[in-house]
Amino acid sequence: GSLDMRYNSLTGTVPTEVGQLSLMDSFYTFSGNSITGTLPTEFGKLVAVNGTVHWDYNSLDGQLPTQVGELTLLKKDIKFTNNLLTGTLPTEVGRLTALMDKFDLDGQGRGYDEPGISGSFPTEVGMLTAMTEFAFKVKQNTIGEHLP
Repeated sequence: GSLDMRYNSLTGTVPTEVGQLSLMDSFYTFSGNSITGTLPTEFGKLVAVNGTVHWDYNSLDGQLPTQVGELTLLKKDIKFTNNLLTGTLPTEVGRLTALMDKFDLDGQGRGYDEPGISGSFPTEVGMLTAMTEFAFKVKQNTIGEHLP
C-alpha cells in the first residue's frame, strides 16, 4: 500500500503512531504541509517501504533520527528538503544500501545564520553503492568541509 498526504495543509507534530503504518510498502509522502516538531524514532518502523519517503517542504526540526537507517528496503528516494533539521547526519544512513535515486537534505535551517545539518560527512555514505545517479544532496547546510 501507499500513503499520499501531499499538500493537504496538515499541521501539528508527527505522532509516534507513524510507526504503525509499517505495512506501507510503495510510497509514503507528507510533502508540502506545515508539519512541525521532530521526526519520532518510530519512523524507523516503516521497514517495508521500498519506494519513496518524502517529508520535504514542512517545518520538521531537531536531528534526523538514527532510525532512518532501518529503512533498508528503500529503493527510490528519501527527501527532507526545506525543513528545519539540525545536528549531525547519522552514520546509519549508510545502511540504506538499496537506495538507487537520491537522499535529499537540501535547505535545512532558517537561513544563513543557522547551520542546518552540520558536523562531519559520515564515511558510511560510501556504502550507498546502489545509487545509479549519486544524488546525496546536502546543500545549504554546514556539513563538514572535507569529504571522506
